Amino acid sequence: NRNQNLRSDNTTGFRGVKCYKDKEVGSGHHIRLWHAQIAVNGKNITSKCFDTKKEAIVERKKMEAKYWGETYD
Repeated sequence: NRNQNLRSDNTTGFRGVKCYKDKEVGSGHHIRLWHAQIAVNGKNITSKCFDTKKEAIVERKKMEAKYWGETYD
């Protein structure tokens, strides 16, 4: 539901933005990959992966505008 508060287990601070995974890039170093997700007619639509949380937030807002006609903060 679009009007609900953030879940208590949300770790990104933004609805529909998730840390996809920590990717190992060698020598024990990891990078995080982020994606946006939105539910439309009971189906989840997931974006491509992004290098930063900020990019995923921008994509989530674009998805909201495309599928819902407005954005929610």
